[in-house]
Amino acid sequence: VAFLLVVFIQMDRDRVMSALTDTTVGAVTFDRDFFLKILLYVLVPLLGLVGANFPEASRELLEWQLRPGVNTIGMLLAHLAVVEVYWVECAGRGIESDEEADEIVLGILGIRVDDDGMPLAEDGVHPRSLAGRTAADYLEMLGKARSATHRALRSWEDRRLAETRTVDGGEVSLAWVLYHIVEHFAYHLGQIGQLLSLHRRL
Repeated sequence: VAFLLVVFIQMDRDRVMSALTDTTVGAVTFDRDFFLKILLYVLVPLLGLVGANFPEASRELLEWQLRPGVNTIGMLLAHLAVVEVYWVECAGRGIESDEEADEIVLGILGIRVDDDGMPLAEDGVHPRSLAGRTAADYLEMLGKARSATHRALRSWEDRRLAETRTVDGGEVSLAWVLYHIVEHFAYHLGQIGQLLSLHRRL
């Protein structure tokens, strides 16, 4: 993720790349448009990659576990959707009530914050809340999360990115929230790739 940020910074500094991304040559500003470009040019292709990997994925694959206590692919897909909605729609709006955050996530995704089953206990298995869900169900969740993010970011003006929110007793900025969405998505997508590889070999 740090590498991707460096790439985007260099794109803004380069005359040709700056023209392609409609930015000022030599000016590097961590504003809303900077992060929107990351969401568009990084997360959208990653989301497409997820869709390409799971168009016909079986329920057995989505609920397969390497061993008890290890996340399933279905859990990780649901988790990606839940976390994105939580950080943008709940933390981003300064909502500190777990109950209110839970209702917001439920209203957008159709599942609650804890329904992704994470973190999983050492002997944990695929959660009942996700049992029987198809690849289409998970991709629909991810699509709803991304649509909600796009709607919310329309009101995130550049001057607001330095604003902070209190989450679990710590302070984070709205700029950090956007960064976290990108690195969190990439991190778990890597996990999904590993599980796919292991499933094919075992």
